[in-house]
Amino acid sequence: MTPKARGLKRPPVRADSKAIVEAILGATVELAEEGIADLSVHRIAERAGVGVASIYRYFGGMEAIFAELARRRNDALLCAFDAVLARGESVEETLRALVVGLARMGPRDEALRRAINLDLPLRGVVDAIDQVNESVITRLCAWLRERLVAPPEDLEVRAFVAFGAVRGVVRLRLIVGARAPHQEALIERLTALVIEELTAK
Repeated sequence: MTPKARGLKRPPVRADSKAIVEAILGATVELAEEGIADLSVHRIAERAGVGVASIYRYFGGMEAIFAELARRRNDALLCAFDAVLARGESVEETLRALVVGLARMGPRDEALRRAINLDLPLRGVVDAIDQVNESVITRLCAWLRERLVAPPEDLEVRAFVAFGAVRGVVRLRLIVGARAPHQEALIERLTALVIEELTAK
């Protein structure tokens, strides 16, 4: 599990408190889909059907809400990553599944990624992003060392480059929007790049 990254001040215990936190997070995602230019704590509270004081009680502000959303997304990413590694498929099939998991985005995920990665200051999420990157690279290298007959000596560097390429292309796709090549074409090219980078001698 990734660290809190300045998200929730304290986890809610009571059912009604949990419902308030989920309403705030859900409202934030919905509003992010509409664009964050006019996003504010007041609009989030209104959409969530809670008072502004509830946002400050549980989060402290909008940046902390997005830090919590990033933390949850990162936790889900690591769980999915571990599930792919545990399937026992070939190296190539596994790497393809990992690229798909990292690069494929639906409209809701794209809006949230845009907000977290481009539209907001990253102060609240940088630590979580860094730890997820490190965890993914460490887990991937350990998995490859068990499966490759002769893993390259510079496997960590190659994994960093491969993972960075996928993250970079995803971020560039967010920046250029509709002008980017089709998502599936990007996934195919990224898969080929990652397999070559991680398995070539």
